[in-house]
Parts: sequence; structure tokens; C-alpha cells
Amino acid sequence: MKNELLYFTAGQFSKLHHLNKRTLHYYDDIGLFSPAYKAENGYRYYTYQQSAELENILALRELGMSIEEIKAYLKCPNTATFLEIAIQKSHEIDQQIRRLKKLKSIMFEKQKALALCNQIYDGMIEVARFPNRFFLLTPIEFRETALTDMEHVMAHLQIAWECNAYKTGCGSYISLDKVRQEQFEIYDGLFTFVDRQQKGIDVQVRPQGEYLCGYCIGDWDKIPALYCKMLDYATAKKLELKGNCYEMGLNEFAISSEDEYVTRIEIQCDNGN
Repeated sequence: MKNELLYFTAGQFSKLHHLNKRTLHYYDDIGLFSPAYKAENGYRYYTYQQSAELENILALRELGMSIEEIKAYLKCPNTATFLEIAIQKSHEIDQQIRRLKKLKSIMFEKQKALALCNQIYDGMIEVARFPNRFFLLTPIEFRETALTDMEHVMAHLQIAWECNAYKTGCGSYISLDKVRQEQFEIYDGLFTFVDRQQKGIDVQVRPQGEYLCGYCIGDWDKIPALYCKMLDYATAKKLELKGNCYEMGLNEFAISSEDEYVTRIEIQCDNGN
């Protein structure tokens, strides 16, 4: 072999590019990227000048191009084709960035929910301020302890998921009038917070502002008593309650027992002073 010091072995070249040596062998076997020289003993040798070509292949693989797509391009590389690939892949990267940002925000919200669960206690009441949020309401009369009409639940979730980048669960709501009359047997429907409004889907806006919040840990049978406690709290603090009462789980994704389940009730309120 001439100028032996100018060549890298497969091991050296793979280490230079942070690859497994088997990957270089595979690329050679399928005709995607071959060594500059093969010795009679079968050893593969690469030149430094091949580094740029390999890095281009690795970049295209990172962009999601298949082996066959890369092979087709490398048969006749040209400016027009590369620009077409670059524009298309840039668009796909932008979409992926948006998905990842949304996923990151979801993970952040879950972290906040779990942190809150570690701070509250059973029966705790507070006033919290929330921003505007979109949500889908589906009126369905059902008993909170026996929601058996799964067709309605599935229909609600399927519509909600059309407005969400990621699938989320749902909560339930009951009218304030029923709560005041202690009629907790029949709830009024389901709701799910969604990312956006969508044509043909009746997505509503939960207005920003202050909400009276109550927390129940464990058995849902304690929720009627929590509502009574919240009404007393509102009277003592001269809070004007309005709208529906919304119940949602905060930690169902991170518990192994129903005894740990945290339900938060939210009721929009105004300071009556």
C-alpha cells in the first residue's frame, strides 16, 4: 500500500467520526460508502478527504433520509437536487421543533402539577389565577362514580384530540346550581383542554381570571363535602362564583393507587368587595 501513513484503518476512521466500525462495514457492503483502499487481507482503509463525504451522509441520515434515498442522490449529486432536499428537510425540522416544543411544554405542565400535588393537602382551598385556555365541552348527564357510556366518552376524546398535538384525558363538570342545591348525583358533561380552535368543532374559551380551587386526595366520595366547604369559603371571602364547576385529575399519570389520586375543582370567581 502506497503512502500508508495517509490512510486510516476502519477502526481509526470510525472513532474519528464517532461511529461503530460495523456501520462502516455495513455502508461498504451496501455500496453507500466504501473505503478508498482495500488490502489483500480484506482490511479497509480510508483517507482524510473522505471525511466530508461521510459527514454529509451522516447528516442526511440524521435528517431522516433513507439509505435508498441517499444512494439515489449520491449517484448524481447536483445543486438543484440538494437545494430541494434542504428545503424539504428544513420544513420537516421546523415541524419537529414545534412538536418537541409542545411536548416540552406538556412535560413542564406535568412537572408543575406534580409539584403542586406535593404542596397541597386534602380539603385545601385557595384562589388561583389562570390564563385564557381553549376547551371542548361535551354535555353528557352521568353519575360521577359510574360513567358507563363509553361511546360518548370516546366521541368526546376523538374530537378533542383533533385539536391537540398530543392526546390528553378529560375532566367532568357540574353546574353551580346543582352544587348549591347539593345535587351531586348527576354530572352535566365532560371537558378537555385543547391547543387550538378548529373549524367545525365548537371549541370554547375559558376566560382568564381568578378561580376558587379545592383539592381532594383519594376517594371521590369526599367531593360533595369539599364543595360545601368551598361555598362556605366563598361566602366568608365575599367571592362571587359563576359558571360551571370543573373537576380534573392532576396526577393520574404518576400514581399506583387511587388513594393517591388528586382531584382539583375549579370555579370562576370575582371578588365581591
